[in-house]
Amino acid sequence: FYGGFFFFFHPALADMFTARYLSTIHGRALIVWAFAGISSSPLLTLCIELTGTYIPMLYLYVILMLVNVYLLTKLNKGAFEYRTDLS
Repeated sequence: FYGGFFFFFHPALADMFTARYLSTIHGRALIVWAFAGISSSPLLTLCIELTGTYIPMLYLYVILMLVNVYLLTKLNKGAFEYRTDLS
C-alpha cells in the first residue's frame, strides 16, 4: 500500500505545485505525516481515558479537516484549478 502511495505522490505534487517546489512540499508532507503518526495514538488514549469513547476525537478530526480545507481554499487559490501548462 505504501509503495503505491509513494509512487503516485510525487507526480501528483508535481502536477499541483510544479516540479520546482516538489522536494520542499514533499518534505513538509512527510514531516506532518510523521507527526500525525506519533501524536495520534497518545491523543486517542487520552480521549478514551477521559470520556470512555472515541466520539469527541472524531468530532475533533472533522473540525480539523474542515479548517484544513478552508485554509487550503483561501490561502492557495490556484491549487485547485486545472493546469494546462505543465512545464
